[in-house]
Amino acid sequence: MKQARVAGWSEVGGREAALIERCTAGDDVAYAELVEEHQRMVVQLAVNLLGDRDEALDLSQEVFLRVFRTIGRFRGQSSLRTWIYRIAVNQARNRHRFWRRRHRADQVSLDAHVAAHGELLSTGNTGPDRLLAQKELASRLQRALDHLPFDQRTRDRPARG
Repeated sequence: MKQARVAGWSEVGGREAALIERCTAGDDVAYAELVEEHQRMVVQLAVNLLGDRDEALDLSQEVFLRVFRTIGRFRGQSSLRTWIYRIAVNQARNRHRFWRRRHRADQVSLDAHVAAHGELLSTGNTGPDRLLAQKELASRLQRALDHLPFDQRTRDRPARG
């Protein structure tokens, strides 16, 4: 049985290989094309992982800086998109670790939160006060979901349509 040999970039051809070669050579237009092609995916991924659009935009800049600094080491063992995706996940994980170290004192247990703020009681009332209380509860629940441990945010989940 013949062993398959690994193709080099010069043999791969195609638009992606040409773009990588141009970026490796320092072509600013190629960098702009790479960002334009992958920025939406990076920002959407970062928003999903971090839960904050401003942080996601900031992270996307870090991702592309990392891509530009390390593109010469890209070997084509995956698609360029997959490689950039992994860089984005790793950068988000690093940022999350930083936040966790920095904001550990800000975390409150559910029991402490209930003791400080009380529980919402169900009165069966559908008046404006009850609707406001429901909206506030929904907002607090969303914030709590946004603060799930990072590892739970990076697990595979069904695609949103």
